[in-house]
Amino acid sequence: MPNSVDTLQKLCASGAFEEIHIVSKANTVARAFFLLRLRSLKFWKRTGIPRKNLHFCKRHKDKAPICEKLGITDFIDDRLHVLSYLKIEGNRYALNPTRKREFKKYPETAKSVTIVASWKELEELLLPIPISVASFQDQGKQN
Repeated sequence: MPNSVDTLQKLCASGAFEEIHIVSKANTVARAFFLLRLRSLKFWKRTGIPRKNLHFCKRHKDKAPICEKLGITDFIDDRLHVLSYLKIEGNRYALNPTRKREFKKYPETAKSVTIVASWKELEELLLPIPISVASFQDQGKQN
């Protein structure tokens, strides 16, 4: 998805979040392809998210106990039904949910989450003061 890596990089660099985790539903074959894709993007180096913060599960509803165990307070997903399982203390963001039937099936979830159309919009919401990752990293070198 456009801007996802850049947005995650800025979120990590901002220090606004103690940790960022990725929780993904994937079978064994999909996991292998996903890991290859992340490697080809140099994802871990570019974003600053540690590899140990990637978690896989077999079913969408299994994301909820992983988030609970990790103490996750904010969660982003593109499926309303996944967000419906999460009972977290923070914010739930529906990233460009396009499945119209989900709005009918999960109307309460749709009302209780923040719907964003893109990673860029999510970045603007979570980081109201725009930062340049390069300048943020330069500041760290000066101290």
